Amino acid sequence: MEEFTMSPSFQEVIRQIPSLVQQNIDNQMAIARLQLDVHRTTTKWATVWLLVATVVLAGMVIAPTTWLTYIGKLSADAAAFLFGAIIGAAFTFLRDFFPRSS
Repeated sequence: MEEFTMSPSFQEVIRQIPSLVQQNIDNQMAIARLQLDVHRTTTKWATVWLLVATVVLAGMVIAPTTWLTYIGKLSADAAAFLFGAIIGAAFTFLRDFFPRSS
């Protein structure tokens, strides 16, 4: 039977595999960091303006509702219903805008 022997070039290729894998991992991590920085920069102000708009819209409904309830033109039950509906809609909107990562 013939004995199998590896050629020197094949042995050298096998020795280089761990360094090539590590180099690939480092490159992928660098790309991921750059993508995260771009995403963070792009969405930072959009997120702030979205939250401000949500608070302003909720305030535009809550303030008159509170005033009408205070002066007796709107019942407390109706005000509680409106507050619950507004807060629920705002949380649903924010949940849909910021999906959970899987």
